[in-house]
Amino acid sequence: MDNLEFVDTRGSDITGQVLALLKERFGDGVLATGKLLHSEVGAVKAMANHYGVPWIGSIAQDLELSKATEHGRLIQEDGINIVARQVEEVVAALTTACEDRKSAQTR
Repeated sequence: MDNLEFVDTRGSDITGQVLALLKERFGDGVLATGKLLHSEVGAVKAMANHYGVPWIGSIAQDLELSKATEHGRLIQEDGINIVARQVEEVVAALTTACEDRKSAQTR
């Protein structure tokens, strides 16, 4: 948990103390989770449009996808069909965008 940090109301780092208390109470049987990015539906696409960045798609956050990538397994092996399709769509869109740009540069 290198990125997990706790501070008290005065801003003092108390990460070590909190983690020690959690380990004392739960041993190694505790997992800290949280949302990396909270956005309303369409907010990220709108932001891309606002900044003139091409929108190439999205990939749903999926626990099985995370497990597969952490263990070096192909997502198709784990039967994550919806997520696998989303990844393929994003890769195809990115490939097309790169080819279009390369083609435009050689004209």
